[in-house]
Order: sequence, then C-alpha cells, then structure tokens
Amino acid sequence: MRYLSRFFAMSLLISVCSFAGDMRPKSSEFLQFETEISYKHVQSNELKTKCGTKNHHLRSDVVTLSLGFSPTPTSDLAVDLFANDTQKHNAGFEGFQVFYKNQFQNDLVDDYFSMAWGLRGTLGNHNRVKDLSSDLHSLASIDAFYSIGKELWHTKKGFYNAFFAIDIGLPVSGSPWVNPKIQMEYKYNDIHSFSAFIDFEKGFGNRSLKNGHHFPGWTHIDYRHTDVGFRYSYAIENIGSIFAKVYYRINAKNAPKDAKGFIIGLTIPFGL
Repeated sequence: MRYLSRFFAMSLLISVCSFAGDMRPKSSEFLQFETEISYKHVQSNELKTKCGTKNHHLRSDVVTLSLGFSPTPTSDLAVDLFANDTQKHNAGFEGFQVFYKNQFQNDLVDDYFSMAWGLRGTLGNHNRVKDLSSDLHSLASIDAFYSIGKELWHTKKGFYNAFFAIDIGLPVSGSPWVNPKIQMEYKYNDIHSFSAFIDFEKGFGNRSLKNGHHFPGWTHIDYRHTDVGFRYSYAIENIGSIFAKVYYRINAKNAPKDAKGFIIGLTIPFGL
C-alpha cells in the first residue's frame, strides 16, 4: 500500500504526457488536444524458458499520462510518460515516448481502405530495462509501423470496423522485434465501443531465458508471445470517455507464460 501511494503521488506530479500511441489508421479531430491517464496491472506466475516452465512471480503496475494533438487533418502527435512499480523496483519513472502518425488513405472519403504509417521513439530508465516485468525493450529505441483498416458493415444503431497493424522496433543495442496485431470493433450509438483483439510479438535476440535471474533485457532474448483480449469504452457527453481492457497470454516462448492484465483509463479531448 505504501508503494502504491508513492506511485500515484509521483504520477500526479508528472503532468506532461501522451496518448499511448494509437496505431489505428485514422487521425484525431483537426486541432484537437487529447489528454489521457491510465492504470495497467499485469501479473504472471510462470516463465516459459529454455529449460521448461519455471515458477516465477512477476508483477507490474504502470500509470501512463498522455498528451496528444492533431496538427493537420491527417496527422497526430503525442508524448507519453510512464511510471511503474514492479516486484523488483519500487514506484518510479520508467520512460517516455514521442509518437507521430500520418493517415494517407481514408475509406470514409474516396478510398477503399484507411491506411496510416507512423514512428515512435522511446527513452527508458536504464534501471528498468533489465526488469522482466517491464515493457521496455531498450534504453532507447525507435519503432516504425503501418496499419490498414476498414468499416465493414453498418447496423441500425452502429457499425463494425477492423484493422491490422504491424510494428517493427529497432533498439540502440540488441536485436529488433516485430509486433503485428489485429482488432475488430463494434461501435453502438456513438457511445459504446466493444473490441476484441489478438496481439503477437516476436523478438530476434540470440539468447534464451534460463531462469528469472540475470535478465539482460528483451532485445537480447529470442522470445515470442501471443495475447488475446477485449476492450470496452463509454463516451461521456461533454467530458470524454472511460475505457477498460483485459487480456490473457495464450502462447509464450522465453517469456512470462500465463501473463494476464487489465487497463482502465480516462480520455479527455479539448480544442483550441
């Protein structure tokens, strides 16, 4: 409880942040700002290693603060700031990201698909890179991504859409990784949003996990994992939206085997 109190106190002090790099192939409203705060909890009790499954408890509690802005009708900029509390490190600064996305096709206008590309740069706390519970890949890295999506069909009060994205990460040291994902969403009355997703990640390091000790960082590990999950968001008139997301790991190699987690958050847009 003491650690969580320190964790949230620190998060409130960090008031410049970002909107958690949305890779969907659509841009936000022109000249609109968007702030977001979210809390993520992840835990697992087993590691899938070269020597089989090992009992190893991992836990991560992350607060993300975000500030996004849409400077043109087809582009988004964002800054994300993270604080984390794990079984290895007390609550503290983990890292920050800068994010840029450009939508160059729009299926709601004249194009058959919506498409976007983007870049994301990350700088992390060096003490957190070698923490098995951290999402940090490297002290510094850059990602490039491409996404494609489309509104599929409409109902009387809503519509379905889907998108696919692939993200390739390049660290300053170690090996790259690739992260494809697919999501299906149903939006009802412009208030409720229900999504299901599959998220796969593969790292191309040259080492295997033997146990939970002497971890060199994810960019040095030959790992892979697949997560499936659901997301729900609710739009609050004249305020913004609240959202919740849950996920579970169904496959892993050289990674936490039974990882499961949830995210809750609040998004507030405002214009110039």
